[in-house]
Amino acid sequence: MFDTFNLFHMKTPILNLLPLLLLPILGFTQTQLPNADLEQWTLAVNGTDSLIGWSSSNAVVIPPVQSLYQEKNAWEGKFAANVVTAPFGFVGYSTVGVLVNGEATFSYGGGGGGANVDYKAGGGTPLTQKPLALTGYYRSETLSPGDQPLARVYLTATDQASGKRDTVGTGQLVFPPSSTYGPFVIPIQDLLPGVDPDTILTIFYSSDPIDVDPIGVWSNLYLDSLHLVYPTTGTSHPGQGNPADFTVYPNPATSQFTVTCPSCEMQGLELISMDGKVVQSIVWNTPANQWTMITDGLPEGSYLLRVQLQDGFSLQKLHIQGL
Repeated sequence: MFDTFNLFHMKTPILNLLPLLLLPILGFTQTQLPNADLEQWTLAVNGTDSLIGWSSSNAVVIPPVQSLYQEKNAWEGKFAANVVTAPFGFVGYSTVGVLVNGEATFSYGGGGGGANVDYKAGGGTPLTQKPLALTGYYRSETLSPGDQPLARVYLTATDQASGKRDTVGTGQLVFPPSSTYGPFVIPIQDLLPGVDPDTILTIFYSSDPIDVDPIGVWSNLYLDSLHLVYPTTGTSHPGQGNPADFTVYPNPATSQFTVTCPSCEMQGLELISMDGKVVQSIVWNTPANQWTMITDGLPEGSYLLRVQLQDGFSLQKLHIQGL
């Protein structure tokens, strides 16, 4: 049977989010990020663009620098979000834009090099199921070669016995440069199988705050159509391919696997590692309903299989093990 639930534990240290997550847990089912299509906007007190349901470093940066703009060149709908790194002051200190779901707070150095803006505390919104991945569409443009935006996702839950917060899932993605909109997938590693989250924290940075050049960086991360994908749905948008129609075998795979979908017109396949990197891909001109992919030489572990459909895509879970 196709296994869509068991993900390997992350081997890197887990972030303790206890002092960061301050919101109450609501008593209703929440399965998506707030305002996930990024269509609802307003103006903040300081006159800058504000995305409803989200917080940005616009709250602390000093004009004329802004960190977040409403973008009218969208992937779909009327608007997208543009998270910006821009130079500040006479020296041109690089000011990194940060976008966080929920009510977050930020600190701002106002100069002196480094990223200038830091995510400080808060943020996060209720979530009652554990997703496989966060997907969406993005563009990444920069005037500073080598500068790349970054996203981090944390799923957390309150331990009823200790009262402390546990990180039950996490994901990260460095966005490759792209002058046109394209899809992205952030696989979410299941750190505590069987434990559902109560909160999701998603942080988008216009530049990596650790590696950004301290002076003179101009970069733009455009985001649109965010969507959490679950094992029970497996698709990027409801109605675009039924996971029950897909068969992936053998799973676990050793040297190859075959994916079939008699009711689908598959246009391509991507095998994605748990750090969000595409390790194998294939696109064909004539749609197919069956394809075999070779996995020789790939490290053992968990992967996501992204099946490109005529309109949207489906995500499936795959394990690779050695011979």
